[in-house]
Amino acid sequence: MQKHPLIIKTKEEMMKFITLLFISTALFACSIGAQDKEGYTIDVKVKGLKDSIAYLAYYYGDKKYAQDTARIDGKGQFVFQGKENLPGGIYMIILPGQQYFEIVPENPDIKIETTLENLISDLKVTGSPETALFYEYLQFVDKQAGKIQDLTARKETASEEEKARISTQVKELENSIIDYKKDVISEYPEAFVTKVFKAMREPEIPEPPKDAEGKIDSTWEYYYFKAHYFDNFDFTDDGLVRTPVYQPRMEKYVTKIVMQHPDSIIQALDFILQNTRNSPEQFKFNLFWFTNYYERSKLMIAENVFSHLAVNYWCNEAYDKSWMDTVTIVKICEKGKMLNPTLIGKKAPELNLEDTLRKRHSMHRLDAKYTILFFWDSTCGHCKKQIPKLIELHDKYKADGVEVYAVNTEWESHGFKKYLREKEGMREFINVQDTTNASRFRQKYDVSSTPVIMVVDEKKEIIAKRVDIEVIGEILENRKKNRSELSRP
Repeated sequence: MQKHPLIIKTKEEMMKFITLLFISTALFACSIGAQDKEGYTIDVKVKGLKDSIAYLAYYYGDKKYAQDTARIDGKGQFVFQGKENLPGGIYMIILPGQQYFEIVPENPDIKIETTLENLISDLKVTGSPETALFYEYLQFVDKQAGKIQDLTARKETASEEEKARISTQVKELENSIIDYKKDVISEYPEAFVTKVFKAMREPEIPEPPKDAEGKIDSTWEYYYFKAHYFDNFDFTDDGLVRTPVYQPRMEKYVTKIVMQHPDSIIQALDFILQNTRNSPEQFKFNLFWFTNYYERSKLMIAENVFSHLAVNYWCNEAYDKSWMDTVTIVKICEKGKMLNPTLIGKKAPELNLEDTLRKRHSMHRLDAKYTILFFWDSTCGHCKKQIPKLIELHDKYKADGVEVYAVNTEWESHGFKKYLREKEGMREFINVQDTTNASRFRQKYDVSSTPVIMVVDEKKEIIAKRVDIEVIGEILENRKKNRSELSRP
């Protein structure tokens, strides 16, 4: 029996999956494609199946959502019916026993027959040329994969000469699958299946050029691959969002192909969002996914990216966001604006606060190569764990021009002064407080909880934020190493 990837592993997951049938959210609302007949009817018969429930589901990003349910009768027959057209995409028909098969329902009336024993190889479809084309390909792949599996098994006991022949045969079979896919793309250029195949395609990198001295630029292949990554991608077909291909391709480009520098990431996201602006589902998916990903990311540079998306897209009425509620739009917009002053690479807002003797200390005027900004509270458990590490770090690097500007965030001074008396090592810090928030440091630095840790350089530009003390040590070591290398003759 052919086994397929599990998508529902437990009873609890099944119940959650069923619940999605009755949940309608703005984010996952599907656009309706233009068809002559309204609605859909998918008539299915699976030999060997009886008296159970089947589910029709669709992909959306890396998740799967239920579209419909049908009761399977004693003969293995069941029908999915709906009054509205199914949007384009790849759908799954999920059966008992954790098995499923996929369809491409481009027409309103589809009939499918197969067997539980061999879901793929026995599948026959009428009324859906796209699904038929898709399964001709899958059946070919299934056949070639069986041959590859047999050859691989023989290889374990084969002679060295025979192993070489088997490796050649396996390579030929793998190439035949690639060639089959290329033939489909060539013969059916407008098919949705072709668009899926092309979306999966990696750029083929040609021989790199040589300069006048016959040398090859070691970065040429990378830049070529990056520049041609989306050559075969259709940014106009919203159905691609409802396939298992879409999010992995976007995620790979943004997190693996693009250099992980805020400017490079922002440029990449703008490229995608501008190319999908006239494709409502693609634009909606990308804007939401990018925003959610960088809001949750623990990367230091993530706030730069999130703030850019918030200010330039969520705050910008030129972009359609009717699929999201106004309250959420406003919250994202406000957060992006609030983060903007303290993004990596920007000059940190001035702090000119008083110590326990009411003497003011300007952070901007500190004569330090690096200043660690430490916002803390004497009742904060995590702060108390970080302070000994910060004292140790300061002791190690103070000779290299490192200062600690420690801002107590409490609204009264008793706990602040008491803790400083008990923690002798903190007396080496510049310890300040603003019990009235006259400086608005909480708003300027987005201090809603403690500790908050940032590092600024001698120009008072932010080079790190919301990092652990151990990471700061690594940053200082790397900077120290780079300075010593630059100073070499």
